[in-house]
Amino acid sequence: MENEGTEVQKVAPEVQIEPQKGVEKQAEPEIMTSGDEIKAYIRSLRRENKAYREKLREVEQEFEKVKSFATKYKELEERYKNLENSVRESLLAKLPEGKREKYKDWEIEKLQTLVTDLEELEKTRLQSPGQISGRPLQNLDFEKMTQEELAELRKTSPEVYYQKLQEYMQKKYVLQK
Repeated sequence: MENEGTEVQKVAPEVQIEPQKGVEKQAEPEIMTSGDEIKAYIRSLRRENKAYREKLREVEQEFEKVKSFATKYKELEERYKNLENSVRESLLAKLPEGKREKYKDWEIEKLQTLVTDLEELEKTRLQSPGQISGRPLQNLDFEKMTQEELAELRKTSPEVYYQKLQEYMQKKYVLQK
């Protein structure tokens, strides 16, 4: 009757159980005989269990904080991507259709700079190449233009500048010959 409630496993005599290599054999716990020792052991296990439960609560609370930050981060990331896509689309819409595919993967800052440069270039092209500071070029003689007017003409309309320069050079050297 000693073995009631416990099952004894019998190993066949031909099977030998060998300890695993590299694993040290753990000391088997001593069998407690007195009721006080068992009660003290149970109390220590309960204290340990209580400490683990408290640690688990702390970790769960920390997890909830991190989870809320992760949710906010995902929301902000999605809003940022949507905003970035809308800005990119509006900038690409300002480019000629043939150039949109080429620049679609550019960073927003570079794309903004490109669009701004192209808009400024377009403005200078749209300005009448026949006027500088409100005066028509036809009435201006290249020889009588000031250095500032020449610099402005060269900056705003290089092709007109070089055309007038060439006319001036031909007139000057043809008359001297």
